[in-house]
Amino acid sequence: MPGTLTIQIKSAGNALNDFGDSFKAIEAGQRVRRREGVYFTSIEAVWSLLTPNRLVLLHAIRTERPASAYALARMLGRDLKTVQQDLRALERHGLVRTNRERRESEEDGSMDSPEVLHYQVAFTRDPETATVVAEIPALQIADFGVDVPEALDRLQAMATFHLDCLAQEGKPIPTEEREEAGFYLRVKLPPRAA
Repeated sequence: MPGTLTIQIKSAGNALNDFGDSFKAIEAGQRVRRREGVYFTSIEAVWSLLTPNRLVLLHAIRTERPASAYALARMLGRDLKTVQQDLRALERHGLVRTNRERRESEEDGSMDSPEVLHYQVAFTRDPETATVVAEIPALQIADFGVDVPEALDRLQAMATFHLDCLAQEGKPIPTEEREEAGFYLRVKLPPRAA
């Protein structure tokens, strides 16, 4: 059975300060306690994401483990399109993971759409803890994991959160020119910034 997800309210400034402290500790070769969860800037932001329908959807995913969005919509007696919209919103905030985003972007060519930005990722390995550190220099953010996929998953969530905070604060979203070589992470723009 999946673990418990922690949801906390933390200002964007505090979240970035905590991240900065963790990153400095990693750079200094210190161990960093792993913190998992989803952070929001206000209780209003929590309730705007976790609507009653989305809470029911999350419960159904956890208890019934449907094989597809279609099966989930049938199970809940809801329209497929609205279930897919709710899944996308929950996915953007790291509350669910689906394979839909990759398939759709490859099929419809949205890999290079204006709503998706590409950021180059640099990888290092912490010699003391053997964790992989993934960093997006253009955004000045990084995260770590026991392996590259975990580090990328965590970095994806952090990048999405970071861009969402920038959009909420009305700050510009940094962009980066793609070069031929290198590994790039696709990050969807928050709806307000697209």
